[in-house]
Amino acid sequence: MKLSTKGRYAVTAMIDLALHQDERLVSLSEISEVQDISLSYLEQLFSRLRRYDIVEGVRGPGGGYRLARSSKDISIADIINAVDEKLDATRCAGHEDCQHGRKCISHELWFDLSQRIYSFLHDITLEDVIHSSEVKRLSKEQDFLSVCSMFSYQGVKRKALQVMSSIYNAERETCCPDPKGEARRSSYGVKALDNRNNYSLRALPCLITTYLSQKITSRDYTT
Repeated sequence: MKLSTKGRYAVTAMIDLALHQDERLVSLSEISEVQDISLSYLEQLFSRLRRYDIVEGVRGPGGGYRLARSSKDISIADIINAVDEKLDATRCAGHEDCQHGRKCISHELWFDLSQRIYSFLHDITLEDVIHSSEVKRLSKEQDFLSVCSMFSYQGVKRKALQVMSSIYNAERETCCPDPKGEARRSSYGVKALDNRNNYSLRALPCLITTYLSQKITSRDYTT
């Protein structure tokens, strides 16, 4: 059994939303940009998630999405079911007509596997996922690279990255030590987050606004 992109993208988008909704409403264009998921595809997924009372949208300037209920009350299985993803390893979709209209001899094995997969994902909540130190680290790294990518002029980009790197170094806190003790590097050739950093990346654009003499708000980029 293989989970389709529909289920994977829905879970990824919901993790991103849950990680950032405390700061403000999160737009689908932001999620699309950072997670590299088609905006039109996200709109279809979130339409279904709204129907299942998993997210709620707010229209107008500054609008976006937030969770409709607490992250601890949303399981990964809830998200997958909402977008009509089937967690079924049987070839008959559970109808017991696998072989010439009758149940095949391996049906119970695959049916049991399906039940175990569902149970596993049902027991994991969105809150469990977003509290993972590795998920937090990866999210911060994604945000850092998204901020970097908004600078089209190389000279300004280079200087901005130097400023942001110095902020990282100044604000570094002990969070989850890197077992290899090596700092990670971004594709832009500057130090990105290592596992010890616990700084809020979404605040970085505000900290460099004065230096760049332009208004940058979180991931809402203007160049």
